[in-house]
Amino acid sequence: MKRKRHAPELGEMQAVAYVRIGGYPTAAMADTGSPRSVVGYEIAERACGKVTNLPPAKMNIAGHRLTGTIVEFEVEMIECPGKATIKAFVPDKGQKFAKGVLLGMDFLQPAGLHIDAVTGEAYCPETKRARK
Repeated sequence: MKRKRHAPELGEMQAVAYVRIGGYPTAAMADTGSPRSVVGYEIAERACGKVTNLPPAKMNIAGHRLTGTIVEFEVEMIECPGKATIKAFVPDKGQKFAKGVLLGMDFLQPAGLHIDAVTGEAYCPETKRARK
């Protein structure tokens, strides 16, 4: 017999935004608790070329201390008009966070992306429908 879940799984509550980073489309997790955006090494390499030979940087993400660099990106939302230039942390190749994209408040505020606290949905105010 299957049990009913009373609370959604953590993965179901992630707010996903669809963006272009350096012109390349990708899905990204929106995180209002992060002051800085993080772009995975492979995506950063595709969007701006080499990410090596830049000054080293360090960042703590979910209790993990990562080393990497700070790289400037133009990030544009696909489903609505928001965009912003950010200085994102790019973890060194081979670290646990090497593939994903996390959009922090450095992107969310200037781009006008909002997070619905009830559904976990990322949206732009211009495209949000009224709830019934």
